[in-house]
Amino acid sequence: MQKKGRTPPPPPPPVPAPFYFKASCLFLVVSGKPNSKDTFITGLDEECISVCIGAPAKDNEANKELLRYLAQVFKVRKSGVSLEKGGKSRHKLVRIEGSGLTVAEVETLLNAEIPR
Repeated sequence: MQKKGRTPPPPPPPVPAPFYFKASCLFLVVSGKPNSKDTFITGLDEECISVCIGAPAKDNEANKELLRYLAQVFKVRKSGVSLEKGGKSRHKLVRIEGSGLTVAEVETLLNAEIPR
């Protein structure tokens, strides 16, 4: 029995996912592997989205290719996709504006890009 004035315990944390929504934007946690033959998603787990990037990690080419590819996957303009963190790292946080997607739609689009 709760005493008067006490607040109930907070709800359990959400299930971890490699993406989240904040202020009408979609944020993706990406682990990139540059210098690949082509650009594609290799895997999806609770921590990150693994992506092979078909560009060298030189002069920001891999980051540009990653953002171009994600704009294509999520069917948004290239200007709506930006790198929030990780410009010089393999681990990146990508922001996608104006996607208007649900969690299920994001998962479907990501899984559809993984080669079988």
